[in-house]
Amino acid sequence: MQALLLEPGTRNELLPALLNPTVIAMNSLGMTVEGTTAHQFRNTAKARFEYSKERWLCKPPGAKAVLDTEKLMRQSAERLKRALDNPFDPAHDDIDDHTGDQPSM
Repeated sequence: MQALLLEPGTRNELLPALLNPTVIAMNSLGMTVEGTTAHQFRNTAKARFEYSKERWLCKPPGAKAVLDTEKLMRQSAERLKRALDNPFDPAHDDIDDHTGDQPSM
């Protein structure tokens, strides 16, 4: 299975196909799809491919963008400043707050 972004009214692909797509989230504003893209470096018998993970935000034409880029940039700057001031990030804490135990492997 693959997801395609086509030029409206044509079959022209605007982006490389998203292979093995999975819907990550969906609501009334749109959906987020994740998958793998393959980029070909040579168009020969010994073509080399590079695969990369991608996540697409899909929304209906004319719908407002869901992302506030200024807010994201501000949050990124604030998070970087906190990391420089104190390298401990609670998001990377691997100790269970309820029991105090390390996670089992």
